[in-house]
Amino acid sequence: MIVKSLSPYNGIIGRPGLKAIQAVPSTVHGMLKFPTEEGIVTIHSSLLMPAECASVNTSSVTPREKKAHPTNLTVP
Repeated sequence: MIVKSLSPYNGIIGRPGLKAIQAVPSTVHGMLKFPTEEGIVTIHSSLLMPAECASVNTSSVTPREKKAHPTNLTVP
């Protein structure tokens, strides 16, 4: 069931709920997979929401100079 509210989320499922529906969440890939009678369902998140959450989470704690920036990151 989806309830319209001021929350930016359509729904929040806790760990017991994920276990009950045998879901496999992947925060790295921004998706959730779970079995149904018709097969495996995959739900993808938008890239905007994790970026917004990350900026809200780090903006009040980390000084601007210390934030990760694409130019500061290196991949071996």
